[in-house]
Amino acid sequence: MAEEKVRVPLKVCIEVEKVALKESYLRVLGRIVHVPQKYAYLKGFREGVSIKYGMPLTVVKAKWEERIENSLKKSVKEKRSIFVVCLDFKSCCIARISDGVKIIWEGSRSSPKESGRTREFFRDISSKIHDLKEVVVMGPHIPVSSFLKFIKEEGVPVKVVGVVKTSYGGLEGLYEGIRHGKLCEVAKNVRFLESSRAIEELLASLFKGDKRVVYGLQELKKADELGAVEEVYVLESLLTSPEVSRLLESVEKKGGRVVLVADFGEVASKLRALGGAVGRLRYPIYRE
Repeated sequence: MAEEKVRVPLKVCIEVEKVALKESYLRVLGRIVHVPQKYAYLKGFREGVSIKYGMPLTVVKAKWEERIENSLKKSVKEKRSIFVVCLDFKSCCIARISDGVKIIWEGSRSSPKESGRTREFFRDISSKIHDLKEVVVMGPHIPVSSFLKFIKEEGVPVKVVGVVKTSYGGLEGLYEGIRHGKLCEVAKNVRFLESSRAIEELLASLFKGDKRVVYGLQELKKADELGAVEEVYVLESLLTSPEVSRLLESVEKKGGRVVLVADFGEVASKLRALGGAVGRLRYPIYRE
């Protein structure tokens, strides 16, 4: 009989060689430099670790760049999150939004027209948000009104801090609310939502021919040389490039605002298609 394998929690120190940001976790590859004495034989091995949201992590660097250190401190100080329930009569998703979007739960009904099962569906959703203090409810008017009436009648102990109308429920409705800035109107000071709306506005201005909007690192570099960059939104994954770090540091020294954008979601995909960065200028500049 084969011996059963057992997973053992282990605290290790890894000298990082490569990192990759996935949609729901950070993948870190490197060499193990420190482990408990009991597992000393692992020292020197190369290992990969998947770091998920909520896992304890300590980052040690010989020297922190002042810009990155200040950005981290600001992010921790200003961090705020909200929980969102987006539903209609056939589907629902529950998400936590902070620096990005984390889907907590998804559910659906095979027969949305069977009214007798609506309460059962709503009861299932309510069980998922029972322990949350505050939520924003999104979706088409009639399903949302019905759900709000249900949780009031059932005495579900959750405070609804905002209602947002969308065309659909589930994931499709959630990203509609983020994309059109509807969610940002009721959920103030959530960095991901504010940056998403700002980027959508910049892209709309760009497609209208606004000369004060530029995209791509080369265009931003030219604008920075003239001290013209007012604000820039850049994907976090680009920070591994020394050239990008120097550019952002230069922008900040000249009074420009730098906002880091998480590498997942619809807005990140649009930003990636434009070279990973988009910015607004203080004034139009001549481009050959």
